[in-house]
Amino acid sequence: MLTDDDMAGELAAGGRLDGLLGAYEQASFGLTQAICLAIDPDLVTTVQAMAAGYHVQAPGGQVAGKGQAAAHAWLDRLKQDVPGRCVFALPGADADLNALARAGGTPLVQYALAGTVLRQALGVAPLTGMTWPIDGQLDPKTLAAFTDNSQQTLDSDLLKSAKVSSVLLSSATVPGSDPTQLGDKGPRVIRIDDLVTAALANGPAAALSALQLHTGSASPIVIAPPHQWTASKADAQSLLEGVQTMVDQQYLSAAGLASLASGPTPSAKVAPGYSAQGAELSEVAARDVAETTTHAWDVYDSLQQDPTRPDTPEQVMSPTFDALLRAASGAWRGNDAGAAAAASVSAGLLAGIEGQVGVVQPRSPITLASEDSPLPVRMVNNLPVRVKVSVKFQSLSGVTAPPSFQWISAGLPRDVLINSTVSRSGRFTATVSLSTTSGRTALGGPARIELTSTAFGTVNLVITGIAAAALFGLSGRRIYRRIAASRKRKEQPEAPAEATEPVHAPVPEKLTAGVPGDERSSES
Repeated sequence: MLTDDDMAGELAAGGRLDGLLGAYEQASFGLTQAICLAIDPDLVTTVQAMAAGYHVQAPGGQVAGKGQAAAHAWLDRLKQDVPGRCVFALPGADADLNALARAGGTPLVQYALAGTVLRQALGVAPLTGMTWPIDGQLDPKTLAAFTDNSQQTLDSDLLKSAKVSSVLLSSATVPGSDPTQLGDKGPRVIRIDDLVTAALANGPAAALSALQLHTGSASPIVIAPPHQWTASKADAQSLLEGVQTMVDQQYLSAAGLASLASGPTPSAKVAPGYSAQGAELSEVAARDVAETTTHAWDVYDSLQQDPTRPDTPEQVMSPTFDALLRAASGAWRGNDAGAAAAASVSAGLLAGIEGQVGVVQPRSPITLASEDSPLPVRMVNNLPVRVKVSVKFQSLSGVTAPPSFQWISAGLPRDVLINSTVSRSGRFTATVSLSTTSGRTALGGPARIELTSTAFGTVNLVITGIAAAALFGLSGRRIYRRIAASRKRKEQPEAPAEATEPVHAPVPEKLTAGVPGDERSSES
């Protein structure tokens, strides 16, 4: 689905793309042998989609696009024109490579240079290793991205064809003479004539006048229009006819770009000169794209083809990377709102992929019967490839589980037992989350799991042990004090008894009656 239907008008008769292709078709055979078509792979992909039928986003919803027939006809013409001719690919979506590289989007810079769209869609073998950055300038960080062979980047199947061997640059940014190489490991430089390029902005007559200044020069002259060239069919035809006249009059000789790319090995090595362009992709827009690229690449690194399915991680992630290139296109220079809208599309695609992997929240509490009971967790992966995830539990006072890594097969849920340690009994909640293997990108949303523990955990055992020890200690102390007191009493000597008069107990009256010497008996 396209956000607008402007492309239909450019492909239709009289449109810009129709006119440029028509001017090429009407050029002489000898001249077309020296012309190299620089084609945006994203343009070909978009026209293919339009030719198959497409929809456009409208205020009231989606509507059918109007350019299906024009797209089909234009693509058929292109396929007929390119066999046996020079063709090379522009960076995907004509991305602003320099702005991306400075923002840290090295993987996306390399992705913009990779791909086999032209070979597959047009049935042509393009010049390999050739690229042409916007403005013909190369930032040192972009050059570093070209020559980065780290495992994180060029070893990936997604970037296998990203190697750059030749680069078209403004002659003003590269001192010296041909052949020249950028740095120790950089690509060969093919210089673009700045005078003719600048004159093209004023029409074909001005460009031809600038070209005449170079007649008789032994140095090669590369004529390259601006990337955002809006010339009409008439202007393009006038330019080609003028060049052909100079060739016929032997002021110039036509030569193919491939001959410059395969010339003598450069002996001179220079650093690229770069001056920031005021109209380039803004720092904010480039940073947003680079940040999303970091997460997209993080997800890609966690994917692996499932042996039971034909789908590959490259097929899953390519639409997201393509959308990121569109958000980084040089077409958004000076249009941050357009860049932001394009970036939101790529971010939405990535969020959709991340949401296909997650944890299924159980409907009822999970009972843990022992201190080391494993936690059962159900994970789901709706992607057509395997994914390796990092499983993390939120730190709780009742249960702990170290982070672990798990593979989830494509399209199937998986029940996983996570090693855990229970430190108390009772009921509590654990939060489980998944992320990529690096841990930088969350996959799905966190799930809350209700847990019930009947385990007599380590903490309880320790507390009980301490209490028992204290009880025994106090009891022993009390017994010891009693024994000590008893021994102390036995060791003390008894006090001597005092002498006293014997005391007779009174005798009952009946027993003493009539006893001699008793007063009561004499009275009787």
